[in-house]
Amino acid sequence: MSNEKAHRIVIVEDHSIMRAVLTRLIEREPYLSVSEQASSGEEALSLIADDPPDLVLVDISLPGMSGISLIQQLRERHPEILGLVVSGHKSSIYGQEVYEAGARGYVEKANAHAIIKAINQILDGKLYFEGIEIIE
Repeated sequence: MSNEKAHRIVIVEDHSIMRAVLTRLIEREPYLSVSEQASSGEEALSLIADDPPDLVLVDISLPGMSGISLIQQLRERHPEILGLVVSGHKSSIYGQEVYEAGARGYVEKANAHAIIKAINQILDGKLYFEGIEIIE
């Protein structure tokens, strides 16, 4: 990955403490930058409309619009944006559905190392679905 320009990431997570933790984790990497944060899908779509990031990190459980619906809308409106779901739910529950919605990966929140690994793989054009096999 090139260090010339940091990849811009938007975090969509309804818990402010988790947004802060994810921001801190991501910004430890010199080639990654959190450009925006949103607490709902609607807020994220509004933020992203004028300045799309490289990747959107999305929680599944959001107030109003679900993370899966947000991923679907992002794929329709901004197909160039990569989506990664970071959730407290086991990947076996939502992994296939998230993939079918258009996400490039799914990782559980409790695994900080896997979150960075997933971001890197997705930015390199690969899929990252922790603990499950995706049926394409």
